[in-house]
Amino acid sequence: MFDNGIASSNLKMLRVHCKLFDLVFFFRYLDFGGEEQEGISALAKSYVGFPNMVNVMIEWLHAAGYRKREIQNLVEEHLKTVILRNFDTTKADLIFTEEVKEMN
Repeated sequence: MFDNGIASSNLKMLRVHCKLFDLVFFFRYLDFGGEEQEGISALAKSYVGFPNMVNVMIEWLHAAGYRKREIQNLVEEHLKTVILRNFDTTKADLIFTEEVKEMN
């Protein structure tokens, strides 16, 4: 009834992609018959905690004398730079195209 080979390959796929779209891939993994506990473990192992790191950095900048508005500008400008450098319109189009196909 349940093919462990398919679940295993889907778990590997989940581990590779979960940093980008955790919940989407988690539910796809479950839809393909993956075990819930294995999926949760993969998500937990991939968690990096970027929001927590950003909060710590903001606190450090504040302690160093930066004003709230200066910190906000630094963060916003850095995010813009990262997004512009890494955003791939082809991948984004593919993701939305696949979601539309799945909805039909």
